Amino acid sequence: MKTTFWLPAVLCIILFLVLLIWLIVRNIRKPVPYNLSLSQHPGDTIFVSVASYRDELCPSTLQNLFERAAAPQHIYVGLCLQNAKGDAACPADGLCINGTCYADHVRTHSMKHTQAKGPAYARYHCAQLYRGERFFLQIDSHMEFVQDWDAKILRQWRAAPVPAGSAGAVLTHYPPADMTDEVRQGKVTTHICNGKFEPDGMVSFLSTQHGTKPLPMRTYFLAGGFLFGPGTLVAAVPYDPHLLYLFWGEEVLLAARLWTSGYDIFSPSEAVCSHVYERFDKPNVFTDTTSGGRERTMHKEQDRVHRRVKQLLGWEPQDGKHREMDKYGMGSRRPLAQFLAESKIDVQKKTVGSHCG
Repeated sequence: MKTTFWLPAVLCIILFLVLLIWLIVRNIRKPVPYNLSLSQHPGDTIFVSVASYRDELCPSTLQNLFERAAAPQHIYVGLCLQNAKGDAACPADGLCINGTCYADHVRTHSMKHTQAKGPAYARYHCAQLYRGERFFLQIDSHMEFVQDWDAKILRQWRAAPVPAGSAGAVLTHYPPADMTDEVRQGKVTTHICNGKFEPDGMVSFLSTQHGTKPLPMRTYFLAGGFLFGPGTLVAAVPYDPHLLYLFWGEEVLLAARLWTSGYDIFSPSEAVCSHVYERFDKPNVFTDTTSGGRERTMHKEQDRVHRRVKQLLGWEPQDGKHREMDKYGMGSRRPLAQFLAESKIDVQKKTVGSHCG
């Protein structure tokens, strides 16, 4: 009789312990790949890619990024830090705002400045730190943000007039050069709407500044220093690790890859940050490489990479000398020829048409 009474109780305890163990194991924090499902993070989490090369403004940029966010708890940073001995630590002072610290929201890939190979290479390493956040923002390490910048860019993203079947909107531009009252008050923006061929055969883009617009403005061009879109683009258009020492050419290649992958590109209707452009007296990877006696190696890599970019864009026939061309090539949602036609990039005439009207 006693055995009959205790048996159900013992079974219940065993089932409870099994369930408890299962729940604990299920929720153990495990390393995750950079293309993790977006369901990992609830809410409007934003992954911010920051490539920093010996930048004294990097600490203030990260501090400002969190300090002026409407929801700093939803901001996560992937930082590629390329410093020399004695350069400013980034982030600094625990990254604390009003008693709450966000240093654990910064994932860092560090390398010596002598191992750096240009902005595109650094952004590849930033992207590897992505952990499934719902949105992706790429910036430079010398920027200043307006108050509630995250809420404002999310509002614009949701208002972008994307066509049916689009993979999503991408908002991008060259932010205003200074944090003026106009920028703080949300009265100004810039529109990337023109471009030109550089002497090396690469394309660079140009922008115009004007008052804010009711909706984001359609374009085919983008800026590497400010790019916002859904987190899906990290896996759909993975960063190419083979673009060593590339400067001009990074943006036109990424624009073509995003567009052919189904993403639609817009300039923001309102600027949410400013950018420090005049940095000629500051260290950069190109001058450091030259002064370090590695100029010949850099130029050889640049020549190779320029050929890679032209072949990926279909401007030259592929010669079979470049790695992973399919993985880091065009998307399959739209044809490359259509992108070149609509963007008015004429390879034969070496002209880029305007979309500023």
